[in-house]
Amino acid sequence: MALVQQLQQQAQYSGLQTQLYQPKITNPTTVVVKGLPQGVSVSNIRAFFKGIFDTLPEIKINPDGKGAGEVRVTFGSRQEAERAIMERNQKMIGNRCVELHMA
Repeated sequence: MALVQQLQQQAQYSGLQTQLYQPKITNPTTVVVKGLPQGVSVSNIRAFFKGIFDTLPEIKINPDGKGAGEVRVTFGSRQEAERAIMERNQKMIGNRCVELHMA
């Protein structure tokens, strides 16, 4: 920390402004997907969201492995969840138009 303060003081004396690196804060965020066709699988849902997420989302589905009209998909960040809703809401999975919203 002392080194950071020293660098900031040097920058102030030389008339430069510094910006410290601020890591991107991410919080897992869950999206509810409603209106799924009967028998939808985790692989179907992952394929539906392909290109949205940086890390594989966690998908909560029935113990038998088949969707029953609604699942919860947890993305690694709120930004990914918002993008998923913007890009995939009211799109088709199989023969059904699905609805997405924040949990």
